[in-house]
Amino acid sequence: MKHWQRSFLIILGFISELASLGLVVFGLRYFCPLTAWQVQANVLPDQALVVQFNQPIIGVDLKEHFSIEPAISGRIVTDDFRRQLVFKPDNYLLANHVYKIRVNGLWSFSFSRQNQADFTFYTEDVGGQLTNLKPVILPQVYAAVVAGGCDPLGAPTLIGKVIDVELASKKVWLYDDGECVAQYEVYRYGGSGTPTPKGQFRVKTKEPNHFSSSALVWMPWSMNFNGDVFLHGIPYFPNGAILRGAYSHGCIQMPTDQAEKTYNFANIGTPVYVR
Repeated sequence: MKHWQRSFLIILGFISELASLGLVVFGLRYFCPLTAWQVQANVLPDQALVVQFNQPIIGVDLKEHFSIEPAISGRIVTDDFRRQLVFKPDNYLLANHVYKIRVNGLWSFSFSRQNQADFTFYTEDVGGQLTNLKPVILPQVYAAVVAGGCDPLGAPTLIGKVIDVELASKKVWLYDDGECVAQYEVYRYGGSGTPTPKGQFRVKTKEPNHFSSSALVWMPWSMNFNGDVFLHGIPYFPNGAILRGAYSHGCIQMPTDQAEKTYNFANIGTPVYVR
């Protein structure tokens, strides 16, 4: 066989390999397109938003292919198999709210490109989700234990996290499995016309900064636990001025830095005991 014939066969074989590879790639893209769907449409404010794919996805900077409305801060990660795109918000989502996720331009290992896809998530009212939770049974000696201050021994019969508020002494105690881990102050609470409700409640929603449409003020580190009553930091007007007054409209107000620590301590469903 002549030299040019051998070279021709080599080149022909190389072209055939490329053509075969092209057919494989085209076949994979045609017969195995990349598709996406959301794992669940209704989520709780403390849940992540998850989009599922039918095959592993390729992408280093996922932020280029992801957007959420209304815009909130958070992390975008994938599972170990890269078949789930997970958005983990930095703070709790707003209850009874609609969030829209858009995913666009991701590639898969089958060389298939996912076009623009929109997903709608609705955050349910967690108040309805908490009705079946068992109440925390506070021991009879509980009031006596905390009345004198933060007892490092705590109330041993308590399980999990508890926020205890005593309006008369204007104190807030944080308990974790019966151990008192912090003691804070109450800045203001409800007056005679709008008293702060007493009893045993649970944290329903958490918002880093809630705007009160009735008082027209911002309430930092807000946690709703009963009706329109929140535990939060010192409220302020949109111009930055602090809301003055001896009493609140029923909310429990704390110094803002202490309210932030309480906010970070509590979870959705944490018992709030007001007495």
